[in-house]
Amino acid sequence: MAAATLENAAHATAAAALVDRETEAVRQLQSAAVDLRASAAADRAVAADMQAQVSEKMAAMEEQLGKETSQRQDVEDGFRKLRSKMVMTEKLVKMGERAAMQEVG
Repeated sequence: MAAATLENAAHATAAAALVDRETEAVRQLQSAAVDLRASAAADRAVAADMQAQVSEKMAAMEEQLGKETSQRQDVEDGFRKLRSKMVMTEKLVKMGERAAMQEVG
């Protein structure tokens, strides 16, 4: 009977050690799950911040593009006006030359 009691005590000790190991494993898994949730929340916050930065940069780039497009149109309009004045000046010069030639001739 003493042997059976010792055997039961050994089984109980082994079972208690197994329960302790399993309890520790569960605690570690729970801790890892908490860490993963916190990490996921931080990743979402970083992603949201990056998205906001990208949106701001895109808006700034679109505004800059609009300004550059407007400036280009202004330059093109100025060039057309200048070209038109050049053509008119050339016509006036030719008319003046003809008038001078008629006066001489």
